[in-house]
Amino acid sequence: YSRYLESAQLPVEDSKFAMVREPKRSYIAALALLGASIPRELATRFLKEILFDHRLEDLVIPGLTELSADAFSFASETMRARCSEHIAPASRPALCRAAALLAERTRAAFLLIECGEVAEGVALLEHVEWPDAHQTIAALEPLPRSSLSPRLAAGLANALTDCGRYAVARDLAPLLDPDSHELLMARLERRTGDYLRALAAAVRPD
Repeated sequence: YSRYLESAQLPVEDSKFAMVREPKRSYIAALALLGASIPRELATRFLKEILFDHRLEDLVIPGLTELSADAFSFASETMRARCSEHIAPASRPALCRAAALLAERTRAAFLLIECGEVAEGVALLEHVEWPDAHQTIAALEPLPRSSLSPRLAAGLANALTDCGRYAVARDLAPLLDPDSHELLMARLERRTGDYLRALAAAVRPD
């Protein structure tokens, strides 16, 4: 209940994962670094890198993981994240680096940032194009402000502006380069003015 109050998310029912014996549980946790659905060939390559010499089928746990002709998958993104938390802190940087060498660009970037290779991870993220403002915010807002390059900060600030979160966008302004800063402030001024005019019209007496 306390966890729900803090995060507005219900705790994950992970009893199935808790019952998995080692070392199988650690291999499943390592795979979780690659995503909720992992191409079968990629999963096999990664497991070979970390010296797993059994069949991929051995890591299938009903209700937790599944294996199709194309992919190894977790029951949900939430469950994947919960499984990845099992990785010991001492092992996590090395596993993140190994996973980053095989993962697609976006996930590789976040794995590199997590293991301390911030500059390399940020360089990858600067070439990612998210489909819309909401996905841009979901991807970039959790990152520490100190890890945002001027380009990433500009992308996040503009996405926040598009979603009406003007105050948060304004807080990012010092991270932008001069040209981007000027454009952002102009957008914020225009958007804020439009909002205030709309608000005044809505409350104006007949």
